[in-house]
Order: sequence, then structure tokens, then C-alpha cells
Amino acid sequence: MKTDDIQEYFENGMVYFYKRDKHFRPICIINCKKLVDTEIDDDQLLRVTVAIVQKVMGKFKNSTILDDGLKDGAVENWIVIIDCKDVGVTQVPKQKLKTMVKQLQKNYRGRLYKLYAVNMPFMLRALWSMLKGM
Repeated sequence: MKTDDIQEYFENGMVYFYKRDKHFRPICIINCKKLVDTEIDDDQLLRVTVAIVQKVMGKFKNSTILDDGLKDGAVENWIVIIDCKDVGVTQVPKQKLKTMVKQLQKNYRGRLYKLYAVNMPFMLRALWSMLKGM
């Protein structure tokens, strides 16, 4: 996969893997504010998502995350944290998040251990608390 035209999206920090949890699962962080601020189309977003996961899995030779990547020969799960700090209810990039999640489900089925949404706007938290009981 050629990543020259999407290199800037790797460096802006909208999606990245950060260390591991106490059970040694890799932690993926999605920054909604940076995702909203970038003018990335769906095709580029799919390529960035796959490239970041492949980089963590050690598929790229010049990977700087290779030491923190997934273990060879093991099916590892990961944790995803969606950070919605400084993002309003109407600004949440639902379509972009849906595109990313669909791509990850299609190519990396069964890898997600838990998904956390932090710093959610009050209205979304209230709506979720009403809907989760149904």
C-alpha cells in the first residue's frame, strides 16, 4: 500500500495506537476533533485506517510501532477509545466514524475487545442513557 499521499493524516494524530492496557491489549485512540477538522474523504480515511492497523501489526518494514505491535502468531484484541473533547452534538463525525468502524469490522472481525467514548457531549450521554434500557 502506498502511503505517500496520506502521510499528513498519520502525523496529525486523528487515529493512533497508544501503548497497551493492563492485559497487554493495544489501545487505539480516535480523536473526533481532529477528524472533524481534517478535510479527508472516505476513500482516504479507509486507507489511513487500514494503514495504521497494518503498521501496528508489523506489516510495514519501516514501522516505528513495530516493538509495540501485535504479537506474532496470536489473535489479539484491542481497545478503541473515541475522544469527543471539544466536539458539539451536531459536529460528531458520524459518517466518518461509521466508515472507519465498517472497515475495521470487515477486515479485522473479532478484534475489538471494548469501545469507550469519552468526553461525550451532555445531550448524547442523556440520549444514550435513555436508549440503553430498551
